[in-house]
Amino acid sequence: MTRSRRRSIAFATAAVVVLLGTGVAGCGKDSPSGKETTMTAPSSGGAASPEPTDPGAGWHGVESDGVQLKAPPAWDVRMEDGVHYVLSTPKDEQGFRDGFATLMTGSTLAASTDELASTSRESVIGDYSDVERLDDVQFRGTKFFHIQATGESRTYDLYGALLDGGTEVSVHWSFAGETSRKKIDKYINEVMATFKFAG
Repeated sequence: MTRSRRRSIAFATAAVVVLLGTGVAGCGKDSPSGKETTMTAPSSGGAASPEPTDPGAGWHGVESDGVQLKAPPAWDVRMEDGVHYVLSTPKDEQGFRDGFATLMTGSTLAASTDELASTSRESVIGDYSDVERLDDVQFRGTKFFHIQATGESRTYDLYGALLDGGTEVSVHWSFAGETSRKKIDKYINEVMATFKFAG
């Protein structure tokens, strides 16, 4: 199968996952770690990166329910379905993008980050061989849970937080399976480190 066909299939499937909501399919550990780390590194065991100052000119800003994120100039940022922002990584030398993030916000009845994480983990949809909750991380002082899943054709990272006023934010990341974890972490950290909540 060609690289372009693999990516097309992976992104089409990942888009369905994102549009159907945060996901499941019943594998992974039964009890989340619930531990918290103050690192800004997106993956377990990755090197922490310092939180950047506000990005310079050319960065793409998005806002939903007071939640703000920014993406570097080479990224593609657009509104999908009139509701969610999709932030796509830069094109590589062959014109393909490694992955994308979907920003979702809204109200929630969850009473804690752990409850929100548990509900989100149970909702992961797709052909993932492993779904697990990793240690919580902080971006600009806000605690996010981190759920990670690996499938045959793609990887999935979900960062979610319970904000003031019963607002929930979730950022769903999907990458082509051949994308290295180091590269994935770099992409995620570039965007997540710009998080702000002005609710």
